[in-house]
Amino acid sequence: MQRGRLITLEGIDGAGKTTIAALLAERLAARGVEVVQTHEPGGFPEGEALRALILERDWPPEAEALLFFADRAAHVRTLIAPALARGAWVICDRYTDSTLAYQSARGLAMERLQSAAELAECGVRPDATFWLDLPVEAALARIGARAPASRFEREALLERVRQAYAELHRRAPERIARVDATLSPDRIADAIFERLRRWL
Repeated sequence: MQRGRLITLEGIDGAGKTTIAALLAERLAARGVEVVQTHEPGGFPEGEALRALILERDWPPEAEALLFFADRAAHVRTLIAPALARGAWVICDRYTDSTLAYQSARGLAMERLQSAAELAECGVRPDATFWLDLPVEAALARIGARAPASRFEREALLERVRQAYAELHRRAPERIARVDATLSPDRIADAIFERLRRWL
């Protein structure tokens, strides 16, 4: 049996990853592809407990990074790897690049994070990653009421995260494709789906 494909969606909060994941899952399912749609942190029953732990307080950056890596390793072993082994396509809303982008934006060196990131992936790398690139102001407008009270701090963090994604894209342009997230969800999903056709 042919191994499935791992497709990851990345971007700052408000970029539309969850919406695009659902649209891609619909398009693939219409082609007869078994699709597993998931997200990080969480995405599987035990992972939701880890997600709650991560979100319940402000962790030091190092501790938060390790919690994300623990969640990913369990997610890969429990859900992602078995799905790929049976030939399913996995669409994951956030994966390793999110941890690298957000934790480096919080002051950790990307190079220090890399070896732990590779361990947490358990050998499962994305076949393709789509970075939904959205200006921070547009993201904050979309987030609206979800944004915390300190808009200035939030804006500064998201700008650093966006720049970290740009750096990841620069380092791995063959895997990470930049997508203009100011477009409509259908246009974004259509553009991504066109790139996935080669594997169908």
